[in-house]
Amino acid sequence: MNWHRQVKPGSPAGTLIYAADLPQAQMRLERVIALDREAPIIEVEETAFNLGTFDRPISWNHHVTFGPPFLEPNITLFDMPATCGKVCPATFSTKMSLQPDAEFRWPNGPRNVEAS
Repeated sequence: MNWHRQVKPGSPAGTLIYAADLPQAQMRLERVIALDREAPIIEVEETAFNLGTFDRPISWNHHVTFGPPFLEPNITLFDMPATCGKVCPATFSTKMSLQPDAEFRWPNGPRNVEAS
């Protein structure tokens, strides 16, 4: 898989767009990373595009990972609270182990009593 990078022109903050096509999966993945010029914040938005000719509902859990070249050992201070979580709002199965659309403090996700 080859990732393609572009800088978003005219962006008030520094913004990078990384994208890759996955021909066998018939998908395109895109990650937009935007720097806030007024606060020490990085916003990350990811999108998966279905390039197939049929609908394919999917659900996955994804955690953004930062490392080089964004972080340098013994130089960069990286502090992320990551204490809150939210379960996907949609119900895809009667056997989902977590309560759909529930907010929780990590790692204690609320069990779906209907699936028990």
